[in-house]
Amino acid sequence: MNVEETDRDRKARIVDDYFRCVVQGRLQDLPITTDYGSESPQSGLVQGAQAVTYLGSIGTEITDIRVMQTIVEGDFVATYFEEVTPKGVLPVVGLFEFSGEKIKFVRVFFDSAH
Repeated sequence: MNVEETDRDRKARIVDDYFRCVVQGRLQDLPITTDYGSESPQSGLVQGAQAVTYLGSIGTEITDIRVMQTIVEGDFVATYFEEVTPKGVLPVVGLFEFSGEKIKFVRVFFDSAH
């Protein structure tokens, strides 16, 4: 039986690909737009190359990302995930904004004192 990938499944897969690229240090393969930006409690608001450089720096500390829950609504994906590091596990919620098949902006929420 051939089942077509749903919009929800496709966007969840793209977020999974994004996480894999971060953990594996394959920043050139990130499924992001050319005007990609992000915001986190540690980095603040960053855009373009600065946002990708930040991803690379945190990626070196992460050994795995475990997705716990994903909610897709239109061009937005909310994902609850755990970043596994040698120092422990950090629970994170990320809000991903899509433009077409690529991620345009990511805002993450976590306890920076954790």
